[in-house]
Amino acid sequence: MYSRMKNIALIRAAGSYWLIAYLLFLVHSGAMAQTVDKKIPGKRAAILTVSLKSQFPIQQAIGLEVMMKPKLSGYLGLGQFSRFYTTVALNALPNKKVEQQMRRQFIKDNLRDGTVFETGFAYHFAKRRRFYAGLNFQNQKFTLPSTTQQLVENYDFLDGQGRKDKILDLVDKNARLREFYETTRIISKVTLQRLGITLGRRFGFSKIPRFGFHTELSAQWNIGSRTAIESSSPIGNVLIKQFAEPILQERTQESFSSFFLPSLTVRVSYALVTR
Repeated sequence: MYSRMKNIALIRAAGSYWLIAYLLFLVHSGAMAQTVDKKIPGKRAAILTVSLKSQFPIQQAIGLEVMMKPKLSGYLGLGQFSRFYTTVALNALPNKKVEQQMRRQFIKDNLRDGTVFETGFAYHFAKRRRFYAGLNFQNQKFTLPSTTQQLVENYDFLDGQGRKDKILDLVDKNARLREFYETTRIISKVTLQRLGITLGRRFGFSKIPRFGFHTELSAQWNIGSRTAIESSSPIGNVLIKQFAEPILQERTQESFSSFFLPSLTVRVSYALVTR
């Protein structure tokens, strides 16, 4: 236990160190960039850019950014969860209780098809024009394929409302229902709505001015969630409607309601339209 607490403390200390180092780097590089920018005559401003980004520990994504005003831009992006990134991110889920540990491990083992739709806007500072700060919204979707039995026993491990006994009463009276409960795969669908703030810095290339390299530091909070269950077997609808869906909804909200996640993004952009 002491070793585990020590490791957590070291991780937090390392995170604080890199955050401070990153902010100092941005300030220093911003001062250097102002001097360099003055030496580049006839520099054209990007109006529409396309970008590829890696946001650790969330997604790999492609996006479009439009300059709506000289200091304000809007962003739209589509991304896909990275398996390694997701494993790291899920470590931030609550795990103090045994039930929370079981649920987190179930999500880690079964999470599939993670996608992200992102939109947001950024304010580009006038005096430090390579710096920007923004607000973004992410709609994250993923599935948790499993049997109904696996969902009930792992997602609702402590069974605080006594659902398991009620389920066993039903399946003991119906062989086909028991077969569905133990062997038929269901698809649990989870959608998370997350709000974030971003601080970023763009680095230009004097010889290829249409290209840019961005680093961004972000923080996200969960503001809502939706769940649903899909099954190809109609015989199990009674189990899904009465038990599986309430378990999925309640426990998802419990695990993700306080899900705070910082992230670091590396992004490469190309200006499609300039002026």
